[in-house]
Amino acid sequence: MNINRSFIFLIFFWSFNINSQISSTFKKGVILNKLDSTELRFANIYSDFYKIGTVSNEMGEFLLSLPDTISNKEISVQALGFITRRVDFNKLKDTVFLTPSIEILKEITISNKTPKFEKIIDSIYVNLKKNYSNKRYLLKTFYRQATIKDSAYLRIIEADVDIQEYGIKKPLDRDRIKVNYYRRSNNNLTEKHNRLWKTLKVMSTFITNTRGVNELVWIQQENFIDHFAKTKAFNIYYKNLLKSFVFDYEYTTYINKQPVYVFTFYNKSLEGLELTENQLNRIYVNSSDYAVVKYERIKGYKRGNTFKNFGKIIINYSKIGDYYYLTSILKHFYSESIGLKIDKLHTYQIFTNRKDYEKIKRKQTENKNQDFGERKYQYDSIFWNNYNMLKEVPLDVKLKSLTEKNKTLKKQYIENATKKEY
Repeated sequence: MNINRSFIFLIFFWSFNINSQISSTFKKGVILNKLDSTELRFANIYSDFYKIGTVSNEMGEFLLSLPDTISNKEISVQALGFITRRVDFNKLKDTVFLTPSIEILKEITISNKTPKFEKIIDSIYVNLKKNYSNKRYLLKTFYRQATIKDSAYLRIIEADVDIQEYGIKKPLDRDRIKVNYYRRSNNNLTEKHNRLWKTLKVMSTFITNTRGVNELVWIQQENFIDHFAKTKAFNIYYKNLLKSFVFDYEYTTYINKQPVYVFTFYNKSLEGLELTENQLNRIYVNSSDYAVVKYERIKGYKRGNTFKNFGKIIINYSKIGDYYYLTSILKHFYSESIGLKIDKLHTYQIFTNRKDYEKIKRKQTENKNQDFGERKYQYDSIFWNNYNMLKEVPLDVKLKSLTEKNKTLKKQYIENATKKEY
């Protein structure tokens, strides 16, 4: 099967290979459901032996490279609800079919024995080190921020970002963020909006005890598992969750032969209010290993007898090899005075070998107290013209046209860049 020119997701990143003298072989293809030939998104294509892997995009397409020097080239191809396939890398075809597991027919089942979150939360904590790596690893991610006010795109920021995780039991401050490539459209926020936004960020930083006003730091800190595992005061803070929140078992959904518990929760201060489905938080827990595979959090406040939403966060984790890794964060934040701000972070490749993650130096990481949206970086048009993640997460056509009403985005990107390397 031929993949058309709109091939999405992972590409050859010369920023990681330009100094490397080890040649690699690349394989690209698509993962399909054997029953109906539909694309399987977020399937894992992975070398268990060398801990190198990737994830298929929303069209089921993937790109995987392995060094030519390695000997064991067996690749695992797996997706939730499908039987895992293992195949030699050299024999990996451009079309890979996966067979649904029997349990795929049991999509949602209500359990006779209602699991109690009070017990589940202890199991999540006990199994953290088994489910999430305690060694350093590198996430290659794509970041986009869009600010919208009255149906107008006020600003677009896009970046290729490295996130170096130091391990599930290491302090949060050791994790690092490095921006490899960056581009920004014109800032069409009024001076009033800019002042309001900066004030809001400072207030939010103080109230939520975040580590700074940098938006990249903000969105990384939404990683539920990191906070759950790395907060020293777990026995105080997270145990108090049980006192502050009401947790209800919603249902069990079978995924890949294992049931996943779905719990809803809300703050006890909202008891007595009629909350809609969209106003409930959710946490998805794999019942076999007690790994959190998805987390949905609503941020809002109580006004009289109603609950006002002002934000939502959706976090996804996928198991690749032995451990679960962060695969995406979607964050919506709304303010009547400023508008809607949408942050997206997508992981497109994971590296676990030392040479890759040691390329991040502390002096090159993001300053947590610097406004990320106001920084200037060199604009690399060659990189962005070949960056396929933009096709995997495209801009809305209408909003893109509004942004380019007076000037093309490319010209805006060039104007907002600096000629010097940062």
